[in-house]
Amino acid sequence: MRRRLRRVSIQRGKTGCRTGVTIVEVLIVVAIISILVAILLPAVQQSRATARKVQCADRLRQIGLAIHNFESTHHELPGGIKWRIQLLPYLDQQPLYDRLQGYFDRLPNQTPKLAAWRLTSGIPAFICPADLHADREIVSYYGNMGRALEKWGFDGVIVPPLGPGFYYGAINVPHTQGAVRLADITDGLSNTVAVSEAISGQRPGPSSVRADNVSRLQFLRTFWQTGPDLPTDASFEDRLQYCKTARERGAPSAGGERGWDAWPIVENDGSISLGAIIHGWAYDHALVPNSPSCGGSYWGFYSATSLHSGGVNALRCDGSAAAFSESVDLGVWRDLASRNRGIN
Repeated sequence: MRRRLRRVSIQRGKTGCRTGVTIVEVLIVVAIISILVAILLPAVQQSRATARKVQCADRLRQIGLAIHNFESTHHELPGGIKWRIQLLPYLDQQPLYDRLQGYFDRLPNQTPKLAAWRLTSGIPAFICPADLHADREIVSYYGNMGRALEKWGFDGVIVPPLGPGFYYGAINVPHTQGAVRLADITDGLSNTVAVSEAISGQRPGPSSVRADNVSRLQFLRTFWQTGPDLPTDASFEDRLQYCKTARERGAPSAGGERGWDAWPIVENDGSISLGAIIHGWAYDHALVPNSPSCGGSYWGFYSATSLHSGGVNALRCDGSAAAFSESVDLGVWRDLASRNRGIN
């Protein structure tokens, strides 16, 4: 009998064992999962950013192939504000090119930049996936027009055709030779950039500044926030430094940290607003990648920018695409812009 009672008591002890979990254990599990997510999420985001950067470079290579096909047909590179339109047939966009042809034929060489820009905005071939915003028009890729328009003229690759002095960025800048041929790129195709990324900022409403009789000096003081100490005959290097430090001085911006610009546009009513794009078709190498873009009246610097970490993708004239760091030496970056200056 005693053995039987003991056996029963043992069995009752077994049925009374705890089978649930405590709050402490639940919190520990949640904490472990949170730590794992915190570790893995940046890696996933970095992987996606890398994938977008690779896609961006691939699209640049497609543009490079289109440029070479265009050159094989026309024996010169596309140029001026129409260069993206000229490439449409070589980017599987023949129907779109045909629809635009009538307007394209009537498009003057000095048409307002926004007209040509809007014709190619939203076309996937001209959009870097990292710069995709559904709420606005986008063009991500701009032609290399040279080191700096005001000082060196159009010494780049994507330049206007022959004609009178071009009026964007600097007045009476000579067209050195018109459209460029591959043979004109004596610095070497692999040593010269043809196209790069340049993101754009949102365009705010018009400011209270009127365009009537606004001088170059007023443009600089108002939009670049240079202050009253700016001399009337500020040198090229002075203006370059003012643009480079525009963020620190709180100059008005049409973009965020990237795609930042202080580029005024004269509205139809005579007021002035900050431009939504650095330039309708081209950029320059006056400043290193991801620098501000500044302009107004006849002075301007149009920087290559991107949403990639640490630099921009750019297309070389040999058709290859590469990433260029925002810490690149300025002299090297300018050498990459010139087609025939010589390599230092």
